[in-house]
Amino acid sequence: ADISDSGEAFVLVLEDIRDATQGDQIRGCAIEDAAAAIHNLALLHASTWDDQGISEYAWCAPTEPDTIAMILPMALSAFRDRFGAIISEGTGPVFERFVAGFDRWRELEPATRAAVHGDYRLDNLLFGGSARPVTVVDWQTVDFASPARDVGYFLGNSLAAADRREHEQALLEVYVDTLCANGVTGYDIDRCLAETRLGMFQGPLVTMVGAFVASRSSRSEAMFAVMADRAAAQILDHDALDLLG
Repeated sequence: ADISDSGEAFVLVLEDIRDATQGDQIRGCAIEDAAAAIHNLALLHASTWDDQGISEYAWCAPTEPDTIAMILPMALSAFRDRFGAIISEGTGPVFERFVAGFDRWRELEPATRAAVHGDYRLDNLLFGGSARPVTVVDWQTVDFASPARDVGYFLGNSLAAADRREHEQALLEVYVDTLCANGVTGYDIDRCLAETRLGMFQGPLVTMVGAFVASRSSRSEAMFAVMADRAAAQILDHDALDLLG
């Protein structure tokens, strides 16, 4: 990609991956696809794991946390009005606790940093085809942050709750093993579990803000409701609200 200084002329070259199959956020995915996605995610994170050249990622220009803190109460209010009648009873209180504890969550973020996708979920993943086992699209939320955000977010909203509960540990082991096989040292399953417990709050964050800014459609309404319920179930399963005080 390239763009002129004025922003009026640009060139964008796209890869043809028409023979791959897009994931379905509402339906969820098979465990085999989840394992492939987690393996792919670990490769992404390993490539910049604790990279000290953070200035190289200045182009990411993520939204400032203080801006998000300002938006979240409005996003929560809009989310309650729009989805309160269709989400599970326990989901709303989880989202409210997260918004109230957002500053605390920021303080607790692990020191480990890597380039993260920020919205690593099934609708943004293409499976199979001739290019590679997993292809990731929609990179508008790239950040240099805790990689556990991507991990917790993917596991929380891309698997049905029952499947996640049964296979979560094994999928995290795939993630850790792939990191270690690609140059990451000093990272084990216990640390991964602890950091992912914090990272799973990426689920409420992206779900609320995404619903707040995205165009509405019948599918988007169903998708955000499913994402909200799955993220809340994950947080409750891990007693992660306790981390926020």
